[in-house]
Amino acid sequence: MSNQTIEVVFLNAEDGKRIAGGNIPISQLPETFAKNTVMHINEQPWQVVKADPVDAKDFKASGKLTLTCAKIEYISTEGVLYALPTINEEVPETGAVAPENNVFTLHEDDWRQMEFVSNSHYDTIGIELRAIVNIYQNHQKEGGFDKLHVRKAIQRPLGANSITTATLEKYLPPDAKTADAVVFAQDEHEIKDVFAYNISPLVLYGHVTKGGTMDALGMQFVDIPTNTLPFVIDGIVNFMRDHDLIFVDWIRMQMIPPDTGGFQTYFSKFNE
Repeated sequence: MSNQTIEVVFLNAEDGKRIAGGNIPISQLPETFAKNTVMHINEQPWQVVKADPVDAKDFKASGKLTLTCAKIEYISTEGVLYALPTINEEVPETGAVAPENNVFTLHEDDWRQMEFVSNSHYDTIGIELRAIVNIYQNHQKEGGFDKLHVRKAIQRPLGANSITTATLEKYLPPDAKTADAVVFAQDEHEIKDVFAYNISPLVLYGHVTKGGTMDALGMQFVDIPTNTLPFVIDGIVNFMRDHDLIFVDWIRMQMIPPDTGGFQTYFSKFNE
């Protein structure tokens, strides 16, 4: 970028009052504030909760940027428990405000907790599962976990597969419903480049690269999965078989090959 400076105004999210301001070189500002961003004001960390405008190309054009920030208060983590034994390290960025209707909502911590993974990652899956076993065995407390395993190793779970949403649709029932947007819970912004198909009681969601192929495909329940129709399971199994995939439920430490009986047994456990 150039040596251009941007006139930045910092507002306190609590009362809307100005807390700081000045000219900041554009090279010191991020390309976008769509991702979680922390700014340091008077050597104190502040979380950016709103940016106007959001992207560098826009505040570069106007020369002005307003950041509404919430002060970060650090507290002791002693005695604080995690609700889950594992989460995925990366989640996709959010973008524009999502439409009001036909939106699939996913909790951020549920991203890629149940997913389809290329068989080429088989050894790495085993390593990750052993790390999660360690959490269950050594860090489970009444009410939660005092440590969690952050999964980092499998960044492109579908491997070298060149699968598009059009390819996936061939394996779905004709009445599968496509969401207009996918959002994280308590966030009104749509998740960028993420799709979702509702084949109740399941939702298949995934991330699409700029090249148009999927690099992640997950599954989420919207109802008790024992109601899953056989042809839905058959479609999933055929899709997995044709693309050499394994289904992994990281929380429950389940690995299922492309096998109809395996999925029927897996789904039946949710009704026990």
